[in-house]
Amino acid sequence: MELGLTLGIIGTVSGILALTVALFGVFLSNRRTCESNKIAKSSLDADRVAKEAEFIEKSYDLVYRSSYGKEIIEACKNHKPVLQSNQGNVSERDLENFLNELQHPFGLAGRGIVKLDSVVETFGWVIERVHDSPEILEFIKKVQTKFSRPYWQIIVDFKNL
Repeated sequence: MELGLTLGIIGTVSGILALTVALFGVFLSNRRTCESNKIAKSSLDADRVAKEAEFIEKSYDLVYRSSYGKEIIEACKNHKPVLQSNQGNVSERDLENFLNELQHPFGLAGRGIVKLDSVVETFGWVIERVHDSPEILEFIKKVQTKFSRPYWQIIVDFKNL
């Protein structure tokens, strides 16, 4: 009997030691997993910031550096006609493209894809120039009425953001 009891005690102690070692291994594994997750999250955050910067830069080029973008901005700054139909240099189609390109970053910011602050800092100035142009605001209103949709509404509502 003593041998059976001794073996039972040894087995129990061995089981407790094995369980302790296993739990310690799980603890270390969880710790490494947490550290790995932190590294992965940092990497994803850095990637998101880089992608956001890349997107803002591409949008910046479309808005500020396109030929019609330059024409529209310059006309707005100087309080001159924009559209060809009003003796300006820009077609209605180019103005539509410009407004679409200007609105796109705000739409993505609304979905949390890019930060609103980044978009406002980059494009706020040009939207304020658009607001200085009654011609463009009238064009937006005309298109919204024609199609019964709030086209470019974020541009119209910009000062309320």
